[in-house]
Amino acid sequence: MKKLNKQVQWWHWAGKVLPMMALMVLCLVIVFDLTKIRDIVVCAIAVAFGAVAFTWWWWVMGAVKALTDLLTSAQTRFGEVLTEIKDLRKDMNDRNKKK
Repeated sequence: MKKLNKQVQWWHWAGKVLPMMALMVLCLVIVFDLTKIRDIVVCAIAVAFGAVAFTWWWWVMGAVKALTDLLTSAQTRFGEVLTEIKDLRKDMNDRNKKK
């Protein structure tokens, strides 16, 4: 779970910082009228954001799988605990009846 928290923090940071950096670079390119460089920068930023979006999507799928596995495991353990409590209650009732 610690690894997942670190990944969430990274994506949270990347989602805030990277778009701002891209906008800053685009503004600089537009202000200084770097026509040929602007085309290259726009394409590079578009490719970078596409790669980040694709990577993020697969990371989300992995995180959802990890959370689903965690919930399934917790549900299984909860069922076992309930069974143990029922058995314990039955034993306690049987013991009280014998007295």
